[in-house]
Amino acid sequence: MSREAKADYSTDRELVRAVIDGDRLAAEIFVVRFTRYVHSILHRDFELSKEIAEDLYQEVFVRLWDDDYRRLRNWRGEGDFAGYLGPIVRNLALEHFRRAGRDPLPDRDSPEARDDPMDLEPTPEEQAAVDERRRAVERAVEGLDERKRELYRRRFVEGQKHREIAEAMGMTVRHVGVKLLRLERQLARLVGERNKNTELSGKEPAAVRSGPPGASSE
Repeated sequence: MSREAKADYSTDRELVRAVIDGDRLAAEIFVVRFTRYVHSILHRDFELSKEIAEDLYQEVFVRLWDDDYRRLRNWRGEGDFAGYLGPIVRNLALEHFRRAGRDPLPDRDSPEARDDPMDLEPTPEEQAAVDERRRAVERAVEGLDERKRELYRRRFVEGQKHREIAEAMGMTVRHVGVKLLRLERQLARLVGERNKNTELSGKEPAAVRSGPPGASSE
């Protein structure tokens, strides 16, 4: 039985460990799970322009993979990974303001943000790779049926808790967890299939076809 068949990924701790271990499907699920969260911080907390937010979004994911997953390895596995990721994203946004010689918006300088050495700029190839994965996720979501799109929207766009989703959609909390895990896997596979198809067509740059930075090929 393959690792993909045995893997759970239902908790952030299991998912992050699988990413560090080089599980390519886990890497795709990781991007699916946290893409909207990263964008919500950049747009909501800092009101960055679309172009700047896109650049910082790309850098967040590239740097999480950088240096043999150092920042992922530094997470202690306590609580939700979002609680660890949020300060990293905010700190990166603050670094942008400092590099630009500007002050962040009033009351936006989160006390949770701490120094994190993410000052290296991603290469154009790395930016293209992460950006293409984000767009592939969005295209995959558009192809889902209405109920799955609603589930995705409630969890990953609006950030609703499992209990809130269960009450709104007439499901049990356990059922919501199962549905979300299946949805993440489906989206990750759709993204992976698209990457494979573009590799065969030769229309994408090598960095896009190779998958997340640092992830091993299957």
